[in-house]
Amino acid sequence: MNSYAAGLAVNVTLEFHDLNGDPVTPTALSYMVQDENGTELIPGSVLPLEAGATSATILIPAEHNRLAPRESAGVRVVTLFMNDAAGAHEVYTTYMLRRPQRLQVLDNSFITYPKSILIADEIPRLDAWNMANAMDRQAALIEAYTRLTRFGYIVKRPEEADSMSYLTDDLWGTARITPQMWPVMEAAYFNALPQNFRTALAKAQVAEANEILAGDVVGELRRSGLLSKSVGESSMMFRSGKPLEMGISHQALNYLTGFVDLRMTVTRS
Repeated sequence: MNSYAAGLAVNVTLEFHDLNGDPVTPTALSYMVQDENGTELIPGSVLPLEAGATSATILIPAEHNRLAPRESAGVRVVTLFMNDAAGAHEVYTTYMLRRPQRLQVLDNSFITYPKSILIADEIPRLDAWNMANAMDRQAALIEAYTRLTRFGYIVKRPEEADSMSYLTDDLWGTARITPQMWPVMEAAYFNALPQNFRTALAKAQVAEANEILAGDVVGELRRSGLLSKSVGESSMMFRSGKPLEMGISHQALNYLTGFVDLRMTVTRS
């Protein structure tokens, strides 16, 4: 699938073929453009038909290639309708829209991509990260952000000695961050959090991205209930109990030690 910068006009070319790949000689042409949700951005529009043409090039104006404020990517579906003596045919193509900076802080990441490179330089044994390209790294960072925002967090003042005293600054009111807060988190609120917490989130995100890129083969075997596995002369033996499933890797969770809030509250409606 081709990718283009969001907000720019895009040209797509569709060949006059049916579903079997056989050529079609159309007598009339029209097209439609939809987004990834099936919403019509350009309803059925007639295309001029040039004699002897075997394909049609369609210009999608820039205003139909814009992304919503909190979207980092999108897809456009262009469908070409052809009528000939045999009846109606249609073919389609898709293309991806991306922002120049795919990672958007507090939309799909805690950090920018350049910042992630700096953070990764401080973490040892990121083999999968070091071997991956920028596109795969960013996709992994987005997935890592999704996993980390499923947790709640408790943040205390770094200088506060009383473990029962939570941060209650007037700017953001409470130090308890619930998962429901992340989609509406404001930059001023986030930046007011202590630096040690924001650094822990950044390192956890990069560590989790590395785990996503590597794939947890052993972990998957244990979670499936396997007790042992042998390949030739090599064998592995696991404990009978399954490991506690937290939804993130052990390394990422280590960086968040002291911050993750695992409490559950039961209320009466």
